[in-house]
Amino acid sequence: MYGLIVTFAEIRFSACGSTDEFLISEAAKQLGLSVNDFIEDTSIVGKLHYIVHYDNGAEQRVTLPKDEVHWEWGYVFENFIYTWKMIYEWLYKKEIGDGTPFKIYASLYEAYADLLTPEDYQEFIALSEEEVIKYYGSPWKVVDDIKKNEEQMALYLRNDSVNSKKTMLTQGIYFDHLLEKWINIEGSIEVFRQLYLQQQNNS
Repeated sequence: MYGLIVTFAEIRFSACGSTDEFLISEAAKQLGLSVNDFIEDTSIVGKLHYIVHYDNGAEQRVTLPKDEVHWEWGYVFENFIYTWKMIYEWLYKKEIGDGTPFKIYASLYEAYADLLTPEDYQEFIALSEEEVIKYYGSPWKVVDDIKKNEEQMALYLRNDSVNSKKTMLTQGIYFDHLLEKWINIEGSIEVFRQLYLQQQNNS
């Protein structure tokens, strides 16, 4: 099965009653909001325009209310953005932002020594074991970022009758429910990575 390659993607916002469109990141920035806060602010009414170009020369525009709710979870905007974040991190086993590889830590102490700032880590190890268990769970449990990511992907796909990890791995395609098209993952993933990062840069 052939998947289309996405060569360009952006999300634009137009306020209710206006034909003017702005990148959603810019619209949020003008109000001093993060993109997530902009989406969740019910006083801001308008439409989001999902604009995508493909390698075959076709262009697509999907227009929905800003606060359109996805059939599975969250707003359509959140689902679209975080789906591709999840796919990226699942395939490449690293953070989408800074490229930090996922790791397996022998304990919570080892994980936080690596992940926290020195100051925050000192505060953490100053806690008694009872306090750590109360707030964070067992400090001696293995922290497996790769396994956690696999579980999150399996959970996300649980109610998806079209996509599967097997199809993504063997055929390299994913059916995007917003675009209603099969997408070539490898050829498109960097475009979606940049789209995700664009939404985070003003957060």
